[in-house]
Amino acid sequence: MAIDAGETVVLTATFTDENGDKADPSTPVTVTIEGPDSTTTDPMSKVETGVFEYEYDIQSAGVHEWKAQSQDIAIEQGTFYAQQDQTA
Repeated sequence: MAIDAGETVVLTATFTDENGDKADPSTPVTVTIEGPDSTTTDPMSKVETGVFEYEYDIQSAGVHEWKAQSQDIAIEQGTFYAQQDQTA
């Protein structure tokens, strides 16, 4: 499925403890998104124990790299590509 600039993408990060069970960090979870034109850092919203989401409005086409992290639990990260809006 293609992602177009101008759409909203939901980024999801799942944090686990040393046993592999979902666990909440003791410090806030933030997401940093590096897009072609800018970098954004914002808090993520808790969905359930150990699971956090962030809705990101894509401003421009190109590669976007994201990283969700807390000070006390490992990082989750990913990359997505947004293309020019094909409906315009």
